[in-house]
Amino acid sequence: MIINLIEQKSNMKRNLFYFGLEPLKARYTYQLCKEWMPKTFAEYPDLNFVDIEGDFDPDGVIKGGAVLDAFGRCKYSLSEYLSNVLGIHSLHN
Repeated sequence: MIINLIEQKSNMKRNLFYFGLEPLKARYTYQLCKEWMPKTFAEYPDLNFVDIEGDFDPDGVIKGGAVLDAFGRCKYSLSEYLSNVLGIHSLHN
């Protein structure tokens, strides 16, 4: 019985939750989040790459400021975390 549990656990994939930057095509962040990171982690068969996306306008304009679109980054990050928390909550209800 214990050996069966150990074998089952060793065959299970671990989840890697990826909270990326906004995948804007006007910047490198699209390549980073949608191409490079998934491709890199696909090389690890024991990992399940889970891309947590936030709400954003993919055709949106980058707004400049003292920090490049600081408001937009905060809004996106919070929507990623909200998406993740709601997903976890739905598993436990």
